[in-house]
Amino acid sequence: MSINGINTMQAIISASSAMTMVQRQGSVATSMKGREGILETEIKLDSARGGNVEKKQEELEEVQKKLTQVQTTQMDTLSDANKQLEEARKEDQKAEAEAKKKAEKKEKDEEVKTTEKVNNEEIIETQDTNIHNVEVVTDTVNVASQETIAYPHVDIRL
Repeated sequence: MSINGINTMQAIISASSAMTMVQRQGSVATSMKGREGILETEIKLDSARGGNVEKKQEELEEVQKKLTQVQTTQMDTLSDANKQLEEARKEDQKAEAEAKKKAEKKEKDEEVKTTEKVNNEEIIETQDTNIHNVEVVTDTVNVASQETIAYPHVDIRL
């Protein structure tokens, strides 16, 4: 589990609570099954003796109904805990993927900045080298008139 697995950790704690609840419901269901068995046996014995079993039949039906409800509640509780765990796992995976994507973008941005810095340093170094290699050449030009005018000629060689 990653550091970002907060959702999963909370879901695990919730699932632990759900498991405790399911265990308690299981204890209730077990006692209801025991009561169901006792009532069934009493009904058989009382009917064999010719006694009235209507109240025990009603109680048996009520116990069976409650037992079904407890078992359904157990399954629902487990199902909900499972859904919470699955959703939390998906959220954590999504958060992890986003964090990884951000880290990769940051790394790429730093790489681009480093490349730009290196390129800028190379350009500056090249410009410095070119400045040292510049030669200035001057020529004098004679004009057909009586005076000679000197025009400086600049020739830049790179």
